Amino acid sequence: MLSLAVCVSVLSAGHEADLREDVLAALEAGKRQGERAGFKHCWQNRDYRTIIAVAQRIPEDVLQEDPKLLMWYDQAVTRTGGEQ
Repeated sequence: MLSLAVCVSVLSAGHEADLREDVLAALEAGKRQGERAGFKHCWQNRDYRTIIAVAQRIPEDVLQEDPKLLMWYDQAVTRTGGEQ
């Protein structure tokens, strides 16, 4: 995570676009971590339908690029007998 001092120095140096990209990337990474934690929780509770419902709302490329999300989704589909 970027410290306040780094943020101020980057902003004063005129690198707002770089900072914006870094912040957006960090937020996106945090979002993926949250999705993984949610899928794991649902998996442990055998809530396969929720995994499927959430996966259908995630952009396809994001789901395909994250091996853990894809694994839990594929297994949830298998465990529900292919119901989607």
